[in-house]
Amino acid sequence: MGLYDICQGKKTVKIELPDNWKVNEVPMGDMPPLVRADLKIKELLKKPIAGPPLADLVKPGEQVAICVSDISRPCPEIVILPPILEELEKAGIKRDSITIIIGNGTHRAMNMEEIKTKYGPDVAHNYRIMNHDARNVNMLHNFGRTPLGVPIVLNSILKYVHHVIAVGQVEVHPFAGFSGGAKAIAVGCAGEEKIKYSHAAYFLEASGAGPGIIEGNIFQQTLWEVVAPIPFDFAVNVILNEREEIVEVAAGEPREVFVSLVQKAEDYFVHEVSEGFEIVYLGVPYPRDISLYQATKVVNYVASTDYPPIIKGSVINMLCECPEGFGEGLGEQRFRDLLRRYPDPRKLYEDLKDKDTQAGEQRAFLVAKVMMDYPVNVVGTAITPEDLRETHFRYQEIVPKYLRNRPTKALVAKDGSKKLIRLKV
Repeated sequence: MGLYDICQGKKTVKIELPDNWKVNEVPMGDMPPLVRADLKIKELLKKPIAGPPLADLVKPGEQVAICVSDISRPCPEIVILPPILEELEKAGIKRDSITIIIGNGTHRAMNMEEIKTKYGPDVAHNYRIMNHDARNVNMLHNFGRTPLGVPIVLNSILKYVHHVIAVGQVEVHPFAGFSGGAKAIAVGCAGEEKIKYSHAAYFLEASGAGPGIIEGNIFQQTLWEVVAPIPFDFAVNVILNEREEIVEVAAGEPREVFVSLVQKAEDYFVHEVSEGFEIVYLGVPYPRDISLYQATKVVNYVASTDYPPIIKGSVINMLCECPEGFGEGLGEQRFRDLLRRYPDPRKLYEDLKDKDTQAGEQRAFLVAKVMMDYPVNVVGTAITPEDLRETHFRYQEIVPKYLRNRPTKALVAKDGSKKLIRLKV
């Protein structure tokens, strides 16, 4: 039996696969981190890749909002925020004129201990930090609609500030193509009405959305249309390696920052194979495995690409702990409830593909679409077998009996959240 390393939550485990299997390990790449990422960020704030320096952009007395990611994302704001805040204060922006908005979308709010860990104790204690709440109408403002009719409902703070800065990471995303850019605001700081509209099953089906797809992706285009009415004029985005260390960073005019890093992300995160596989093993590290809702995104990176590297009926194994079960936020609960409501994935997909859906239900729709062709097996989670089976996931041995004694082509990705895997054509 051969042993293979794979991520599972906060640890790396070894899986044992038969010797008669032909196993293809996805190379994670040796991406060395920036030696002093904080100094590189300071340099880019003064000499951005596009647009004016941050200090020239703001004026004393102005109000600034900084939109950051929540606990479900590994973006290292603890490294990125201090240089930004220091530069703003040098430019005459007082601390009480800065609001840091946690882009929870429909995820749960972060508690103070999580805030101190993710953003740093100094930031947590000395700056105004607020959890965005997509359902709190008193926290939202309607800026109108995009050309496609998507309601531009965002955190109301964004109406009253002079500048909006977004902090985020560029990585593969199931339907934005790549995260980063406008997504931190257009989803993370959006109201449920907006998220519901742009994440509806019919919208995703018609938008050309998919992992790694930017060209012709209407969902990605919509993100930029959503932020058009606000003064979003500066962004700091990063690319992380498998150890969640910064390997690339760009700062300046938001769209230029996003485009520049997407070009590099395609080299880092897209992996092509020359043959199809009968079984797949995908590691899901923390915090991407904080809930099953978050963890299931990895299945789209093999099953929803333009050329999937797996044959119909192949089992997709996800190794994940999911300490919060299906998830504690409203969207995560809807994900679980919608999967439970239908007798099988095909019925769910057929029923919803032309319909509106609630925010969070889109993940159930996308997972059901995968499950129609590829069974999804969950390994290493505390979620009970009964709960998994009720939602159409499998709970079985890591090496199925029917494959144990015959030659099989298997694909192993140590960190399935870091690679978009597709068949070379």
